[in-house]
Amino acid sequence: MPVRVFSQLSLSALGDRSKVLLICSCLIWLSGCGGSTGTGPTTSAQQLSIDTSDHAIATLLYDDVRVPDGFYQEPTSTDVFTSTSHIRNTDLIPVASRHVVMAYDLSTDDFADVVNWSEQAASMQVVAGNLVDSTETSLYHQVSRVDSASPQFVQRHRVYKSSVFNRDGIDEHYRGRINLPAITADDVKAIIEYQWMFTMYNNYGNAVISSTTNETADGFEHVMLQARLQLATSGCDRVEVYRVTYEVDEADGNIWRSSTLEREFDAELDGSQVKVCS
Repeated sequence: MPVRVFSQLSLSALGDRSKVLLICSCLIWLSGCGGSTGTGPTTSAQQLSIDTSDHAIATLLYDDVRVPDGFYQEPTSTDVFTSTSHIRNTDLIPVASRHVVMAYDLSTDDFADVVNWSEQAASMQVVAGNLVDSTETSLYHQVSRVDSASPQFVQRHRVYKSSVFNRDGIDEHYRGRINLPAITADDVKAIIEYQWMFTMYNNYGNAVISSTTNETADGFEHVMLQARLQLATSGCDRVEVYRVTYEVDEADGNIWRSSTLEREFDAELDGSQVKVCS
């Protein structure tokens, strides 16, 4: 099943654990209204000054602040509920057959393919909806579908442009290939951060503390400092802090991911006060 990112009216900070399993997350990077073309990856890759103390990290997690300033994002809509997903190869085949196929996000430079795949993917769903709009950015094509019975709900299908990014053959470590003729640090940062928004880490209990890109002898290294909150049934919760590294080879554009646990500590939310447990 493809990961979907949901957008809705803004929510207040989660103040109790009954909201912990909320899957809705504020969505990312729309290219603009009325089918206009977006500008694509342009986020600065400069190093930001970030507080990485235990208390600061715990506060971000409890307050559900998922990304730092400068992280790649797109505005949210305040009048409709949207579901956004990248069409995968497995979306085009019956559900019963998907477990034997390696799933990956599709890519093409032909908009006709996008429309055809969207129609096929929609036909596999209970409610297909009608294609009502299309747009694009430098990274992807997008078509929007709406069911006339529920016009307040918009389903957006996206497909990467193969001349920019390809995800064939991805696994836990190999995360895709950037196909741009001249890759920059800004491209690397924007594409990797964009992908993160479609992962299960874009939910309550997870936070990106910092996200930076640096040039290396062979290409680029993008590093995310990420934290995860493990809620306890009683007493203090557990916080894990990971260094997630993406190595990008400038020669072939391949992205390789690795993750290292840097430290752990305990914390709790006492009323509205965040405390680090001793």
